[in-house]
Amino acid sequence: YASIDSVDLALKHYSIAIKNDPAAWQYAENYISLLADKQDYKEIERIVKTYLKFDPTNAEALRIKALSYVQKGAYSQAIRTYNTLERIQGIDEMTSIEKFKLHMAMKKNKKAMNEIDRLIEEFPTEYRYQVLRGQLYMGQKMPEEAYESYLYVLEKSPENPYVHIALADYHTQKGEPQKASERILTALQSKHLDVNTKLEIYGQYKASLKNLADKQEELENMLKGLCEDY
Repeated sequence: YASIDSVDLALKHYSIAIKNDPAAWQYAENYISLLADKQDYKEIERIVKTYLKFDPTNAEALRIKALSYVQKGAYSQAIRTYNTLERIQGIDEMTSIEKFKLHMAMKKNKKAMNEIDRLIEEFPTEYRYQVLRGQLYMGQKMPEEAYESYLYVLEKSPENPYVHIALADYHTQKGEPQKASERILTALQSKHLDVNTKLEIYGQYKASLKNLADKQEELENMLKGLCEDY
């Protein structure tokens, strides 16, 4: 029925199917998908809560439950649901970032940063989390804490292009355009980025310049290097 645009009829039949077999995730999942199209979040919450009584460890159902709480602004309940998910699956990036955003929305910055710290502790060689922490510090107007995070990554992974990009932003905000340019140039020379990503970085850097005339030669050299990468 859903495939021929008879969505209401499809919802009716899925509702009957779920009543007959409330432990069947396939029915619940398809029903929830249709309900989402109609923005019936209250019914989604009811369905997913009912299903979780039969299978309390279903990760997808728990994520939907958390999102239903977010939809109605119940952030604390959403965080508790994500905590349940973590106890089942362990720490992962998707869940930690969602919890970070919720803590930030509640103006609990310390708890938000703690989510990133837990990611770093769990995956100590994933230096992008250190870069992320630095970027988050920058967003909170804490540049020196950000700089410490970037230096740590630079020491452990000096060829990481993303830390150079992040440092370019740091130097720009500190009023150090020459140092920012050097970091961008280092990132553009990296073998760990594809050409399209480099072109995007080049475009963003060019757009951020206040006086293009002063940087014309530098920009031409950067673009020449990118052309050689093709």
